[in-house]
Amino acid sequence: MDDQRLRLKRRLQEFQLERLKGTYEDFLAGSPYESLCGFFTTHLYNAQDFTARNESFKKLVHAFESAFGTEVLHSISLLLDVHDLSERLDDDVVEQFVKMGVGLDFDMAAYERAYFVADKYPERVRQIEMLVDAVHIVHRIAFFPFIGFLLKTLYAGALMIGATPMVQFLQDGYDAFRTVKDPTPFTKAIHDREMERLDRIYGVKK
Repeated sequence: MDDQRLRLKRRLQEFQLERLKGTYEDFLAGSPYESLCGFFTTHLYNAQDFTARNESFKKLVHAFESAFGTEVLHSISLLLDVHDLSERLDDDVVEQFVKMGVGLDFDMAAYERAYFVADKYPERVRQIEMLVDAVHIVHRIAFFPFIGFLLKTLYAGALMIGATPMVQFLQDGYDAFRTVKDPTPFTKAIHDREMERLDRIYGVKK
């Protein structure tokens, strides 16, 4: 990705992060879901380069696959799949920005126009569905009795193989998910609000 597109992508992600914080303001400050919502805005969707973290996941799996178990690995993979899909969809919007001659000072109207012209409605629906599924799967695993102990014992080994970014990601997720007994109100809000917004942009009537 060239410098122009990279700058546009970082600005797009900052813009979308602010939009998400506004959309889910009621789940942030003072809410029982504050830590959970904050985990997603900080670790899953943010204007950062997560290459090192995602690469460290591969190292971690190779070294400690038997310790994790298939269900835990599946949940981590699902989270990273959500992130990867979001990255690809952002790239699609950036390409539309370039074609439209949009600069870093774009507004909501230009953003939603590029979002629409990118023509990725099915992929956007899938993104929402994957995120909702990921929250419920990871929430369940966060309450497995051995997970906290496993993360602590993994850190030393991860340090030796250069996989500490992923262990820190898992620890932060573990801490955030365990603060919530039932994530359903949060996931229902994600589904309903994001689908309403998506349908509005694409002119889908239901």
